[in-house]
Amino acid sequence: MRRLAKDAQKWVELRSILQDQVRGAKEFVTDYCQYFNANNTPEDLQSVIEEFEQNTNTRIGQLDQTSRDLLQIEFAWASITETRISTRLGQNVMLLTYALWAIPNINEGSTRNPFIITSVIVGLVTLLIAFNLEKLLGSIGQVYNYWRTKVIEDMRSDKNWKEKGERLEDLNPTWKNPSEWWLFEYMAYKGTGLLTGRRRNKREQPKLNTGGTC
Repeated sequence: MRRLAKDAQKWVELRSILQDQVRGAKEFVTDYCQYFNANNTPEDLQSVIEEFEQNTNTRIGQLDQTSRDLLQIEFAWASITETRISTRLGQNVMLLTYALWAIPNINEGSTRNPFIITSVIVGLVTLLIAFNLEKLLGSIGQVYNYWRTKVIEDMRSDKNWKEKGERLEDLNPTWKNPSEWWLFEYMAYKGTGLLTGRRRNKREQPKLNTGGTC
């Protein structure tokens, strides 16, 4: 909607520029004719200027009307979206109200007070997370990048995962790429290998001689 509003403003500016150009063209023709001692301005030049003004003004008017139509569509769509959001919010409030009344013994202090305390704590934690969401995302991104670098180093040292590790090293971790799942696949593969190795070691471990003989 901002871009469409800027476009509508540009059409107004173009109309003003057009008027200045037409005015300058008419003044030039008049001055030119007076310079050569001509009393009358040629009609063909006047018709050319007027035709140019009319065609250009018509085209600007068409573009302006298109911008207005698109703005009306955007406003209508925004109104419908806001109406749906308001309707959902009202439904959620109704469900919350029903849920409150559905809690058994909500009027008793032993039930009401813990519920109020829990609601306040959850609300404060939610607001705290919402206000610091950008910092939390930045911290999570740094931790993820560090973990990603370590996993890729391990993948490159494994002959079975070396190629995928090299491909992942060339990717930007902020891109949404399906190959990012290779990190978790490798971790599952590594975890499975560790569990299998431990079981094999337990099976191969020699039994202690408890008979007291050499």
